Amino acid sequence: MTGDYTTDEIAEEVGCSRASVTNWVRQWRKGSYFELAREHYKPTRTPALTDEMRVDLVWHLSYSLISGDKRNFLRAVQEWLKQRYSVKLSLTAVKYWLDRLADMFCRREIVIPNHAPPNPLKIDLREKREAPKPKKRVLERVRTR
Repeated sequence: MTGDYTTDEIAEEVGCSRASVTNWVRQWRKGSYFELAREHYKPTRTPALTDEMRVDLVWHLSYSLISGDKRNFLRAVQEWLKQRYSVKLSLTAVKYWLDRLADMFCRREIVIPNHAPPNPLKIDLREKREAPKPKKRVLERVRTR
């Protein structure tokens, strides 16, 4: 409020977006501390995956217990969640969680032990390539004139 810092500097320092800082300043000007303290947002939903599920999923992924080719990998994770925790997620939600877990793992917010998970559940949806079936011979018709 003193003008010593820009909105961008405050957002970077606090670790939020520029829009959040702008909203806080607007709320402060509107009603001082009481307006800032008032709850303006809807209660958040509970996440589909608990902390335990997240760690277990990353643990299984790191030991290659869930596998599939490019097309079936999301389905393999979806099937693993369904069998292990009875959680039914869409493929879009599975992709969201995998991206989020990768970020959390890179930031070291999820740490997995150095040994294989207890009670592992292995899911493999890789396409099994079968030997090509022999082509049927097409019998040529003999034309008689």
